[in-house]
Amino acid sequence: MKITVLAYPGCLGAEIFGFCDSLLIADRMAAAYMGAAKPLFDVRVTGVAGRSTTLAGGTRVRFHPAHRKPDLLVVPGFDFQRIAELQPRLRALGAQAALISRVFRRGIPVAAICVGAF
Repeated sequence: MKITVLAYPGCLGAEIFGFCDSLLIADRMAAAYMGAAKPLFDVRVTGVAGRSTTLAGGTRVRFHPAHRKPDLLVVPGFDFQRIAELQPRLRALGAQAALISRVFRRGIPVAAICVGAF
């Protein structure tokens, strides 16, 4: 299964890394217990522009080339301190919202972690 995880400025690294690590463990278990010859999940962390972005807390993450046609797009949540920050924060993510919309219109499922649902 080809899975694309959308990283963007200020998103929560724990959600990206935790999700990717969970699928890594699932691949390891599938190999150990079911004899899977190759990984079940091809996970790539990507973004809409550039080669990297800064996550919440200041960690930089580099992007991988996106899958041409992923089986799933996963959107992590983002950091915020006050409700008043939500609308401006969402407006700043217009390019990411447009990508999510395009992917969904192509019939590719979109999943969210936490406030990634917004």
